[in-house]
Amino acid sequence: MVLLFSFTLVSCGGSDVVTEEEWKSAFTLSNFDNVVIDVIEYPSTPDEEYKNILKVDSDIYYVNEQFIENDVVVYSCEYYYFNDFYGTWELEFDEETNSWLQDEDDDEFYVSVREYFHEICRFKYSEFSYDESKQCYVGIVDGMNYAIYFANGKVSKINESYLNKPDRGTSYVFHSYGKVDLELPEFIGCL
Repeated sequence: MVLLFSFTLVSCGGSDVVTEEEWKSAFTLSNFDNVVIDVIEYPSTPDEEYKNILKVDSDIYYVNEQFIENDVVVYSCEYYYFNDFYGTWELEFDEETNSWLQDEDDDEFYVSVREYFHEICRFKYSEFSYDESKQCYVGIVDGMNYAIYFANGKVSKINESYLNKPDRGTSYVFHSYGKVDLELPEFIGCL
């Protein structure tokens, strides 16, 4: 869906061991209103790589993506924002005009991010167990394998993979809680 240009991988190491109350606190929906998420699909190969960074500041999302297409590294960045009056909009950088252009979005990206946050906030402590050898919480939810890491009272990383393909999946690294300050760039018009 979206990928990264400036990528900061945060080393998670082993997970903090948490109580059920700490689990619930870490998975409070409001925790994800101001956070940076690095998303990496694995395994990646030199000719197939997908990375992205998503910055969330309330109702403004910034996406910086990087992927390889025909042996060429392709970068893009976009802003998505929502307001009650106009709905969801997307700002996309246009290299031809060297400016940001606004486009009414179909809500798909914005909604998918919000749905993901709601989905992970429904994870129950009782569905997971701490795996000493992997130093994280592991569980199976809705046919997916999950490995969850915590640090400083927050979710620091979630790895997810399919049951039938455990070596392929997506890693979400959460960091910079409460430190994201996004402002929309000036834009000149609509696409």
